[in-house]
Amino acid sequence: MWVRLRGVSARRAVVDVAAALDLITPETRRWLLRELGEVHADPDEAIAAAVATGGLVLVERPRTAYWAGADIPVEWQRRTALWDYLWKLAQCGKSGCAIDPNELGAEGPPDAAVKLKSRLINLPGFPPDLAQHIHRADRGAQRLDLPPQQIRLFEMSTLEVAREWTT
Repeated sequence: MWVRLRGVSARRAVVDVAAALDLITPETRRWLLRELGEVHADPDEAIAAAVATGGLVLVERPRTAYWAGADIPVEWQRRTALWDYLWKLAQCGKSGCAIDPNELGAEGPPDAAVKLKSRLINLPGFPPDLAQHIHRADRGAQRLDLPPQQIRLFEMSTLEVAREWTT
């Protein structure tokens, strides 16, 4: 159940549950996750390991996106609205929900998410096979239909520290 709710591997779920139940210390949890290859001390190493899994990987700073082990060649720094849409879509996909147009922060029309999707998937360099995983939910909502384990989000708390978002 933890794997499905959190979108993590079974090995990480066992360690996370043990920590949540206070069966292991935070130090032991960090050590186990490093030993299992679930967490890396070096942020570049952690991101490279996530990219190698072949799913969707988003890195907050600098804005970078990967799909199927390859960089998505889009200038995300210049496309803030599309980046924010993709990030929110990935967060919701990892949690198993859909983006409601109201969650995008725009007080625009109900088809705002649909328009953003159209702009995103028609960008030069955006992978068509990733676009096929973005579907309409209901009332203008959008859903990323990927298993949560195939969605990896890295928030940068400092230049040297990448924290993976797990829900």
